[in-house]
Amino acid sequence: MKIVFGYLLVCLIWGTTWLAIRIGLEELTPVYSSGLRFLVAAIGLFVIVRIKGIPLQIDKIAIMIYFIQALFTFMLPFGLIYWGQQFVPSGLASLLFSIYPFLVAIFSKIAFREQKIGTYRIIALVFGFIGVFLLLFEKLGIGEIRSIYGMLAIVFAGISQAFVVIIIKKYGGNLNVVSMNLIPLTLSAAVMIPVGILTENTEKIVFTLPSVLSIAYLAIFGTIITFVTYYWLLKRINLILLSLIAFITPIIALIAGWIAYKESLNYLQFTGTIIILASLLLAAKGNSLINSK
Repeated sequence: MKIVFGYLLVCLIWGTTWLAIRIGLEELTPVYSSGLRFLVAAIGLFVIVRIKGIPLQIDKIAIMIYFIQALFTFMLPFGLIYWGQQFVPSGLASLLFSIYPFLVAIFSKIAFREQKIGTYRIIALVFGFIGVFLLLFEKLGIGEIRSIYGMLAIVFAGISQAFVVIIIKKYGGNLNVVSMNLIPLTLSAAVMIPVGILTENTEKIVFTLPSVLSIAYLAIFGTIITFVTYYWLLKRINLILLSLIAFITPIIALIAGWIAYKESLNYLQFTGTIIILASLLLAAKGNSLINSK
């Protein structure tokens, strides 16, 4: 039951972070606000680590994972996503990032040669992607694309995060899910805040109640709770089933947009939602909710 709750919690929160980012970017710049998000999250994790007395692991494997996480989970993917969305409509960006589960399946097959992906999970991946396509069809705005580089940036963000999740699954089994995020987030904040100040238009930065709440929500819920829970799940369930979260978050994002901005929903989006949910049932068929690679 804890696994199901954790899975749904990550889906719900990550699905609403798109709305929180949208609100924050009305007052703040992308790289700088990402750095602030990571800084607040790092401070929160530091407090938890001190209160709980959780030790920071500093062996060779842990240090390697910390730097890989900082670069390939936080700095590079978030930088690419924010940069790419200057040229790519948000609907198409979400669709492009939905390549993530396919990448996890490919990388996990390479890293864990004994693993069988299984017919049901292959079908689930294909149908899940079709569902996301239908869900976001009217928001793709393909005619608005001015640069293929923006599209490639989103794809490389997915590649980056898929790479990290395999590394952690294979080598990070002994790392504490709380402390393992502290150093990477601290490193990311230390890099992204100065980069944002030096390269972005700082005159745009205005701290209002909405922008501050956006940073707080993204740090506490969108980073601390979700990443800790995600890596906790990573140790307990199948990689491909976990990666299908990338198919569910667009559903939550559309609902959040409908509530906050009165964005319309139509039959294609309902059809896409049904297909995505069906793909999850296929992926979960059998004994997938076990600690398998």
